[in-house]
Amino acid sequence: MHGDSFRMDVMEECFYNQDVQEMLDREMAALESDRVILWVTMANREVNREDDDSSYAPGNIQRVIHSAKRQFPTDPSAPSGMHPNEVLTTIHGLLDRLIVVQGEDELSVEA
Repeated sequence: MHGDSFRMDVMEECFYNQDVQEMLDREMAALESDRVILWVTMANREVNREDDDSSYAPGNIQRVIHSAKRQFPTDPSAPSGMHPNEVLTTIHGLLDRLIVVQGEDELSVEA
């Protein structure tokens, strides 16, 4: 499957470049940590809704995927030349600029 999705030169660098391996390992650890946080968040929903499948995760995952596809257009029938380093650098840059404003007051809601 992966051979059909990525260019061979990108795959080889991911397999054999130690810096890329370490970057991917750090990202995997961060994703696993985020998954645990999401599980805890979802498990601590309203009383009697802990196992409710109709209760949604905080965030619209489909919108995030749609936005990513729009921002990073690719031909789904062709192997991707996007390098994981480029993708992760772009994502981390976006996260560095992201500001979360919590609260229900008028200013927080407007932000």
